[in-house]
Amino acid sequence: MKNGKVLVGVLAGLTAGALLGILFAPDSGANTRKKIAKKSDDLAKGLKKKVNEAVRTAEDKVNGLVKEAQK
Repeated sequence: MKNGKVLVGVLAGLTAGALLGILFAPDSGANTRKKIAKKSDDLAKGLKKKVNEAVRTAEDKVNGLVKEAQK
């Protein structure tokens, strides 16, 4: 549980930093919106990957516990 909270905090910090960096960079509005959309998509894909890994890890642990309980 503790690792999950740390991961969420780190991802939130990275997201906020990336968005602030993009917003304060001198560029046109259209380019800035494209950058924000791309960065958001990249971060969403990364988060989805991490969640899937966490789910697989939890499933493996549960399956291991079930096998131990059956013995």
